[in-house]
Amino acid sequence: MVHCSEVSPASTMHAGTAEPLRVSPPEAVAYPLELYRIARSVPLTATRRVWGTLVEVWEHDRRGQPLYHNAWFTDLEVTADNVAAIVCIGRSRWKIENEQFNIQKNHGYELEHNYGHGQQTLSMVFYLLNLLAFIAHMLLERGDRLYQRCLATTSRRELWHTLRTAMHIAPYGRALGTSTLASGAASWCA
Repeated sequence: MVHCSEVSPASTMHAGTAEPLRVSPPEAVAYPLELYRIARSVPLTATRRVWGTLVEVWEHDRRGQPLYHNAWFTDLEVTADNVAAIVCIGRSRWKIENEQFNIQKNHGYELEHNYGHGQQTLSMVFYLLNLLAFIAHMLLERGDRLYQRCLATTSRRELWHTLRTAMHIAPYGRALGTSTLASGAASWCA
């Protein structure tokens, strides 16, 4: 069951108006109960240069206990008819962004919070190179069968560590024999 309240712009400008619309749900309600609030013509910043719509969602269980709350700012036209779709889009976007940054930070890309911050452009270059590597790995993961077989036998971190090691010894390949390197690479994914 969906309950939606549309709030006038004047009431959203004052502090303390973040409470959801209190609704006594009928007995035959599907749970979790979702409550939405739409606030139109809300400034994004104190400079009031950008205006848009604030959409909030609350989910409650049968006892009225909160399960979930989130808010999104959008320039889309939000109505009571499409608010559930807008919330679904917001949740999906958050999930994609959160998972991407989690992988980049904790699974071998060594992304740190300070990438992209500050006056120096070098940190942004490092971040963009990191992002490019992440995209290349996602393309390999989805489209290259050999890479998929390698990931089935070892972790991504171990695979890239092995490949980095191979790149370090690659200049010495002639002394070791190129067939040694090729057979070693084939054995990683066996």
